[in-house]
Amino acid sequence: MFEDHLVKPCEVQARNGMRAMGTLKDTAQLAAKMDRPGTLFEAMALFYSASQRGLDLQKQWREDWQAWAEYASKLPGADTTSKLVARQSNIMLQAQAQISEQTTEALELMDNIFVGYSFWVSQQLQSDKDDDTS
Repeated sequence: MFEDHLVKPCEVQARNGMRAMGTLKDTAQLAAKMDRPGTLFEAMALFYSASQRGLDLQKQWREDWQAWAEYASKLPGADTTSKLVARQSNIMLQAQAQISEQTTEALELMDNIFVGYSFWVSQQLQSDKDDDTS
C-alpha cells in the first residue's frame, strides 16, 4: 500500500548518486585538461551565479519569517478559547508550510545547480573531443 513511499525515495537517491558519480568522473577528466583559460572563468561564473541565487533565497526567507513573526505576534479576535486555539494552530500551520516551501526551494536550487554544472562539464568535454578530432 505504501511501498511507493519506501521505493520511490530509494530510486530517486540511486539515480542522483549515479549522476553524481558520472559528473565526478567528468569533472576529474576536465580538471586534467584545464589548459583553456576561459574554462576557469566559466566555472567561476557558474559558482557566482549559484551563490547569488542562494543569497536571493536567503533574503526572501528572512523577509518571509519576519512577516510570519509579525503575524504570529498578534492574536486579533482571539477572545474565546476556541478562537485562541484556532489562531495558534493556524500560526503553527503557516510556519510548517513555510518550512516545507523553503526546503523545496533549497532542494530545487541544488538540483538546478547540479544539472547546470553537469551540463556545462559535459559541454566542456565534448568541446575537447571536437578539438581533438579536428
